[in-house]
Amino acid sequence: MLTKDLDSTDLKILYELDKSFRQPYTKISKNIGISKQAVKKRIDKLVDNGIIKKFVIIINMANFGVIPNQVYISLHSTSEKRKKEFIDFLINEKVIAQVTLCEGIYDLFFGITGDNIYEIEGFLSLIFTKFSDIIKEKKITIIIDTRLFPRDYLIDKKREIIPSNKGFHQRKFIKHEIKDIDNKILRILCINPRIQVVDIALELDSNVQTIINRIKFLEKNGIIRGYMYLTNEKIMIQHTILIELSSMENNVEQRLFQYLSSCPNVVFVVKYFGEYNFSITTESKNFDEHRRFCDNFKKEFSDYIKSFIPLFIHDIKKMNLLPPDLK
Repeated sequence: MLTKDLDSTDLKILYELDKSFRQPYTKISKNIGISKQAVKKRIDKLVDNGIIKKFVIIINMANFGVIPNQVYISLHSTSEKRKKEFIDFLINEKVIAQVTLCEGIYDLFFGITGDNIYEIEGFLSLIFTKFSDIIKEKKITIIIDTRLFPRDYLIDKKREIIPSNKGFHQRKFIKHEIKDIDNKILRILCINPRIQVVDIALELDSNVQTIINRIKFLEKNGIIRGYMYLTNEKIMIQHTILIELSSMENNVEQRLFQYLSSCPNVVFVVKYFGEYNFSITTESKNFDEHRRFCDNFKKEFSDYIKSFIPLFIHDIKKMNLLPPDLK
């Protein structure tokens, strides 16, 4: 299935699911003007056809003391078997939150959910030693701030002046103490993000209203930042662009965030400490949309861009934003 095979109703449903895939079918039905049964049938088809690859709950890592990071790797020419061993190793390690395969100057990137810099360093040393024969180059960055924006491009909607942000890490965040039942709810939602509240209550031997109240608490206090899904990279064209700026004055950063928040195809922005200053992830229905964004961005910030490195995303192998204490 290609993007052209998705009609306007499919795109509206994808847009609604991007707001929250846990909202009831009746609400989506009301928002887009089709029956609840038709909504369910179309969502099932989007999942069965692989348009939606995975549903993900977004947990605020700052509340659990996680030191978020991103590691970019380029590989030597090697056998597919050895490359697969490396990728499988990353996928199977609990401390690895995300693994993405790409094309460009890097072959993949991944993140570790560690809350101790020495443990992160130790695990990275293990990786770099175990696979030293195939790792050509590595760049390690620490995540300072994240912005996860709505997929407004799906319905050609102009971005709001201050769009919603479901980013999993903010530089300023008030930590909230949570109960044991909250930890259990988060663990269940990470394993099965679309599970019904009644089933959570049964699994935890609790009542439905208690589960509803605890989820509302987690959402209200920003511990659950939101809900998202991963799209098929063969359907929606995805790129991550690494940016190094010649100046990191506050006005430049503010201007950049403001500009990116107005671009409908920009879905994720990360502020780094390390080799790069930012990464920008775009999704597009066609390559022209992506190229237009790149051209406009480079014109807008031509005085500040030192490096502009596009990576074509061709497979998100793993995404699990569960803090280490809950695994």
